[in-house]
Amino acid sequence: MPGLGAPGLQVRKSPELILVDIQEILRLTAPGFSTWLDRWTVTRRLCTERLAVQALDHIARDGSIQLER
Repeated sequence: MPGLGAPGLQVRKSPELILVDIQEILRLTAPGFSTWLDRWTVTRRLCTERLAVQALDHIARDGSIQLER
């Protein structure tokens, strides 16, 4: 994310954390979406699938990246 980290260090969020952030923003700005947001469980479950976790593990091994999960 631009502006975060230090020289030579990138800060990145996992897709699951990005979804959580989006849900929180929508709950605050558009409360009518709350029932729609509650159906995001399938999308959030995809973030924990084996291949997705392996991809995040690969990214996390890069010393120039700080991965927030």
